Amino acid sequence: MFRGISRSEYEAAWERHVCRWRVKNSEPPKTRVQKVMEDLEYFAGIPYEYEGDGFDDYNKFQRPTSNGVGYVAICPGESGNNYYVDDPVLVAILKRKYDEYWTARS
Repeated sequence: MFRGISRSEYEAAWERHVCRWRVKNSEPPKTRVQKVMEDLEYFAGIPYEYEGDGFDDYNKFQRPTSNGVGYVAICPGESGNNYYVDDPVLVAILKRKYDEYWTARS
C-alpha cells in the first residue's frame, strides 16, 4: 500500500489528513473500549434508586430497560435527559452491577 513513497511523503500526507480532521472534529474518535469505559464512569455516579420529587431535570437513576436489550439512566423530570446504551458488553456489565446491588439490599 505504501510502496513507492518515501517516509517524508507519507508523513506530509498524514499531516494533511490530520489537519483536515482536526478542523472537522475537536477530539479524536473514541475506540469501543474508551467509549465503554467512559460510559461506565458516567453510570458510576448515578444511583439505582430515584431520590427526587419527579419535577427536577438533574436527578437520575439507572436500571435495565423493560425490553431487556439496553440500559438507561432515567431523568423523570425530563425524558430528553435520559441516557440510553445498547452495547452488549456494557449492558451486561451494568446489569450485573445492578443485580448485585439489589441482591445485597435484600
